[in-house]
Amino acid sequence: MNDEFLFTCRPSVNQAFSEGLYQRLIQSQKGGTMEKHINNQRHLNWKLILAAFSIAIVGIFTLSPKARVFAGKVIDEIAGFFVEERTEHPLAEYFDDDGVLDVSKATVVFMTPVPVESILDNRSFEFSMPEYIPEGFTLFEKSAIQTDSWVSIRYNKSHVGEIHFMPELVTPELSIGVASSEEIIINDAPALLIRGDWARDGSHTWNPDAGFTICWSVNGVNYRLIFDRATGFNPDDLLPELIKMAESVH
Repeated sequence: MNDEFLFTCRPSVNQAFSEGLYQRLIQSQKGGTMEKHINNQRHLNWKLILAAFSIAIVGIFTLSPKARVFAGKVIDEIAGFFVEERTEHPLAEYFDDDGVLDVSKATVVFMTPVPVESILDNRSFEFSMPEYIPEGFTLFEKSAIQTDSWVSIRYNKSHVGEIHFMPELVTPELSIGVASSEEIIINDAPALLIRGDWARDGSHTWNPDAGFTICWSVNGVNYRLIFDRATGFNPDDLLPELIKMAESVH
């Protein structure tokens, strides 16, 4: 299971703050015509100020290399998916020098794998299974995991690696290495291809030869194929098969 699961969702705006701000805006518009005009003018001025501020911030992060280094990431959208380019693993602070998760610094949630058939018979949401599986890969019968918003099903082939098949309702923000993503086409629609994965040797760096991730959407459901290669296997040899597997999801 990739570490990506732990940081794909971000907290929404506080509900009490949102409702309070809305009520203040409503109250500010009550009163005589002159008061409305003054308030509207103030709102316009604030909008202009905020717009100028936003443009300045965007300009800084777009044009300034120093801002990129300070932020530690660059966010882009490819084929409807958000990618966050980083120079260091997003969870680096939670791992020791050997690449082992330090449970004293993080909350660990253990999920019990279940048989694949039990998930397919009781799906938390509707999704399709791939009709094509690369030759030699077999299903891990009792390694599937299901939540209300995503499912993970694994396939394995000795000396080649593992394929994680993930249908999901959410659109995750994926933390990846710099210049590791590109847009491809799956069944005549844009899709995201990511080359590599975060190293598991304690270096917290991006390994471009670790495998591939393909992200695409079908009928309102997002899908991910994550291939983790076995040591010594060239992941490029399997890429055409992974694309064929993705194309078989209807």
